Amino acid sequence: MKKIILVLTGGTIGSCESDGVISTDNSRCRILELYNDIYADCQFKVYRPLDILSEDLSLSDWEKLLNFLLNIDTAGYDGMIITHGSDTLSWTAAMLGICLSRFPVPVMITAADLVPDDMRSNALANFRKCVDLIDTGDKIIRAVYRNPGNSEPTVFIPERMTEADRFTDSFGSAPENSAFKTEQPVFSRADNISFGKNVLLLHPYPSLDYENISFPENTGAVLHITCHSGSVSRRAMTILRKCREKEIPFFLCSLKEPDSSLYESADILIQNGAMPFYSMTTESAYARLLLMINGYLHI
Repeated sequence: MKKIILVLTGGTIGSCESDGVISTDNSRCRILELYNDIYADCQFKVYRPLDILSEDLSLSDWEKLLNFLLNIDTAGYDGMIITHGSDTLSWTAAMLGICLSRFPVPVMITAADLVPDDMRSNALANFRKCVDLIDTGDKIIRAVYRNPGNSEPTVFIPERMTEADRFTDSFGSAPENSAFKTEQPVFSRADNISFGKNVLLLHPYPSLDYENISFPENTGAVLHITCHSGSVSRRAMTILRKCREKEIPFFLCSLKEPDSSLYESADILIQNGAMPFYSMTTESAYARLLLMINGYLHI
């Protein structure tokens, strides 16, 4: 019988519904109860380092989760399943994809669209798929989620997973390409992960006022998302100049392949010191930068 570590963090998959309101339920693990009622083919060791709805996820929550996972004793276990909220699933998946890339057992992270007791929920299907992947014995880390309309859960490479579409509730995935595959970050494990510095994330929209953007005191880098074509407003030079004055690195995400043609607006920024991330999800770029500026990652 397989022995699996189950790490609960809250989310819809760890919630119940009462009078139309969904909230986390730390008095039980309903998804595990449902699984054991049907399959009863694994032994689970249950931990609960977090108990939040994932829209409330903060850097301190990531610190707590990472420090717990990196220090957990996996001896005698065949794998680990992490349950999470779907709203920020892709963000945590990207972070764990980097930090747990050399984990001694396979790791699966999953979520649910509806509470486990709802007959329409994908919770049980997602959970079962996680167990099946652990059964293969491959030491991989994957995110698992059945998108609406699909009969089977999709298995995502964590750093390629993109957040759910707000209209279809479906998670996406960045296409596999040479630029993404050749960038292998080296994670430096620490006894205590602490994110003293943060990344200021900027998303383009027509009236973005670069003149009045301020830097929180703990800003360690600025990550500016480009438009789909890789372009960015010429007004972004304003924030780049501020970054240079404050000696804060400025990054662009996500440009196409390195040898692709650039719009003049992006080229000007790069010529003036902006550093590009190519063919990378926002989630992955954010996780990499956060780890890098705090000394845990070398790219």
